This record gives sequence, structure tokens and C-alpha cells, in this order.
Amino acid sequence: MGAGHPGARRGHQEARLQARQDRPAAPAGLGLGRVDRALGLHRRGLEAAGQGDRRPVGERRGHREVVHAAAPEPHRRERRRRGGRAVHPRQLAGHRRHRGPVRPLQVLSSEAFTWTVPADAAGARLDQVVAERWPELSRSQVRRALDEGRLTVNGRPPKKAGVTVRPGDVLCVAQGDSRVGEAPEGEDIPLRIVFEDEHLLVVDKPAGLVVHPAPGHAGGTLVNALVHHLDELAEADGAPDRPGIVHRIDKDTSGLLVVAKTVVAMAGLQAQFGAHTAHRRYRAVVLGPKLDEAGTIETLYDRHPRDRKRFTGRASRGRRACTHWRVLLRGEALALLELTLETGRTHQIRVHLSERGHPVVADPIYGRSAPKNGAGAAARELAAARRMPRLALHAAELGFIHPVTGEALLLTSPDPADLAALVAAIDAG
Repeated sequence: MGAGHPGARRGHQEARLQARQDRPAAPAGLGLGRVDRALGLHRRGLEAAGQGDRRPVGERRGHREVVHAAAPEPHRRERRRRGGRAVHPRQLAGHRRHRGPVRPLQVLSSEAFTWTVPADAAGARLDQVVAERWPELSRSQVRRALDEGRLTVNGRPPKKAGVTVRPGDVLCVAQGDSRVGEAPEGEDIPLRIVFEDEHLLVVDKPAGLVVHPAPGHAGGTLVNALVHHLDELAEADGAPDRPGIVHRIDKDTSGLLVVAKTVVAMAGLQAQFGAHTAHRRYRAVVLGPKLDEAGTIETLYDRHPRDRKRFTGRASRGRRACTHWRVLLRGEALALLELTLETGRTHQIRVHLSERGHPVVADPIYGRSAPKNGAGAAARELAAARRMPRLALHAAELGFIHPVTGEALLLTSPDPADLAALVAAIDAG
């Protein structure tokens, strides 16, 4: 009997009818096709939970093909109305979407950044303060720390990144893959000490040395050297990974920093730096000699809106940043500047000069390559700029009132050899 014979067709119809009668009853409002799909979802859910077929995939392939033929996977966006609202088939089959773990109240780790908010940061947004305090952390790292409960304010995860911080708030960003946050171990790294007594010391940091442990720099820092050479260092704002540190300069910037040995010295120095009364003067070689003899750059200062590892002085809101400058030496292509900081924001000098069209020589973030064109003195200066191995910025003067004796101290540091060679190449004409 052929497949097209009426008797054969009736046989097929009777078989299909019997198969329908053998199916489970459908819930109200749910078509038979939906039952197949729901059962298929349930079967796959049991397999995922370990309650279904546990044979290797290769051995189950024939069975899976049969299941797929009888219960095709529903489209991800397919919905069915129930009670006037859209319902996904997974919900109809009794499945609940997993929304991830509940954020814990507190995540403690010995590997963490910790900082107490000073008075001059009051009223700022949490994400802005974190970005400025820890520029090593990208925007995505900060967001992930917040989502995972590793960023806390006074031991509790904030509800959102834009909450306002208050003086005395303790911020903590817990880490999970480095020694950052632990009390650092001493390392025999040479130190050049400019001034020292029982309360504090001033060091002349070489370029290339990171001040304190940070992501990617858990060791080999100035702090590791200090721990090795000194018997006592004051704890900085409850941060065990940066004892004695009052202020910072960038890794590729050379020059002077003051370090506190005692708690009394730490408090007195932090008060001066927080009130912007400490004297900080830098020397920098910049591209482009055509700038006024002296001037002041004062802006609002914040993270760059598109690159969270950079900062900008063109922000519509942020914290005040002020840099005073004057020209010491002017050549054909380069100029030597003296810069005095009224505020001390991260990358402040580099950002202010770059956004005025005179970037610091060899600045890998805010600068530009020295051009290869030109002739005579300009060509020689630009060639020297291309040979400069690091950022042409040096913290040359540091002044403050001794927090214990009341003595006014002014320390100076000469240009390192690489910067001195660059300055010598400037043709003053």
C-alpha cells in the first residue's frame, strides 16, 4: 500500500490522534506546543542540575536530537501573555532566573587600599574621590569592586557610586590578587636622604621608583625601602601598605618627598598638605617655547570622561587645581619651566601644561613625540628631547614647618643627570 493511499493516511491520522491523547493535560491558557517546549526546558533544567542523563555528550547525541525534534528550543525573546503581562516560557515551566549572589554587608581582606577622607574632600562624589586617590584603578575596576562589595565606606558597601563622602569616612577597596594592602616587607633599595631627625625624613626619589604598593607594583617601592632602612614609620590614615607616606609624586617623576616617622609628625604634615601651605616647586622641560614669561593655570579638575586612567582640567565640575609657572630658559623648540603647586592633584602639572599646548617632554600619557623636522638649534633640542628616557619633571624644592620643632625647612634637589643633559641642550640664543 502506497504512502498516498487513503488507508495509509487514515492510519497516520489515528496514530497522531493517539499521541495527542497520551500527552499530559496542558495548564489553562497554555497551548499544546507550549507544553512540548516547557517539558523540553524542564528536561534540560534537570540535566543541568545533574538529575537527568549523565552520559557524555557524544553518547547522548542521538537522544538529544530526538528531544530537539519533539521539543524545539523557543526563541529567547518569545513571550506569552498571562494575566495581562508578558511571561517568558521559562517562568511558565517553573524556572526562575538566577540573579547572582546577594551583595555581602562587608568584605574584609588583608589585601586592600584604605584611606580616611580629609576635610578638603568633603562633599565630593565617592567615585571621584576613589579615582583621584587611587589613579592606578581603572573605571571598570572601581565599578567591579563596587558590584562585588569590595568597595566599602565605613565597612559597608555604598548603594551607588555617586554617594557624597564626609570627612572621616574610611574608604576601603579590597584586592584579591596581590600583596597590596598588607604591611610591606623591607627591601634593600638604596635611598638618598636629604634630611632626617627622630620625627621625619626627606628623601630624594629617583625616577622609576613607585612610592607605595599598588596594583602591578606590590613590591620594589619606596615604602619597601623605607621599611628596610628605618626602625619606625607612622601609619598613614590606617593604611598598612603605605606607612610614613604623607604625599606622592608619579613613578617617572624624580625629586623630594617628606616621610613621617611618628604619629605626631604625620598629623602635622598632613594638616599642612591638606591646607595647601606646604611649598612644592618643580622644574620641567616642555615642548614649544612660545609661552608667556609667567602665568597661572586654575581649573576644575576631574577624571577624563572617555579615558578613566587620565585626568583633565577641562571638566565642568570637579575639584579646584591651581598651578603657577614661569619660564627659566627658552630655546628654539624647548623651554625650561619652574612650577609651583597651590594644589596637588594627580598628574596636575602634566595635565595643565599639556592642555595649554606645552606638554612635558617624554610624557607617555599626556605628551606627544618630539618632531624630527627643524634645523639648527631647534633640531638639536628636539633630538635631545627624543633621547630623554623618562618624564622631564623634577620635584626640586620642598618646604614646610617642622610639625614638632616649629622650624621652617626648605630642602632642594639638583637636576638628575638625564634632566640636566636635556636642560644643557636648550639653546638660549
